[in-house]
Amino acid sequence: MRGDNIAAMQACAAAASIPIGADEGLHRPADIERHHALGAAAGGSLKLIKLGGAFQVKAASDLMRRLGMHVNLAGKAADSSIGSAAVAHLALALPLLDWDCNITSPYLADDIVETPISVVDGHIVTPEAPGLGIVVDEDKLARYRRA
Repeated sequence: MRGDNIAAMQACAAAASIPIGADEGLHRPADIERHHALGAAAGGSLKLIKLGGAFQVKAASDLMRRLGMHVNLAGKAADSSIGSAAVAHLALALPLLDWDCNITSPYLADDIVETPISVVDGHIVTPEAPGLGIVVDEDKLARYRRA
């Protein structure tokens, strides 16, 4: 289903016995408000890449909390541990994260950091070092660089 097909989302939400979440249709606060007002979603997946950064994701999460909606936080498909570290740190800062937090870096065949982000017993291990807590492996970065 396309992310902007609100009528189909409404129909799914009305027919479902479980809460329906929006994903690709959430790019700005107005999208969240529209899904909520029309009963098209009980929650949604917030992504740095779609909303434009950490401040925007935080604001979207605040809005969803005020509206009584559920929040999922997700990275993008095939993020390296750089992106996953940003998502993991943001997850710790959100006022509401009651559905899940998804990262994809553990599925990569190789990563470009010295110590990849890991998931242990279903929990993201958030790095505790300064900054994002990761160190880029310059040799791997050079090996995977394309002109």
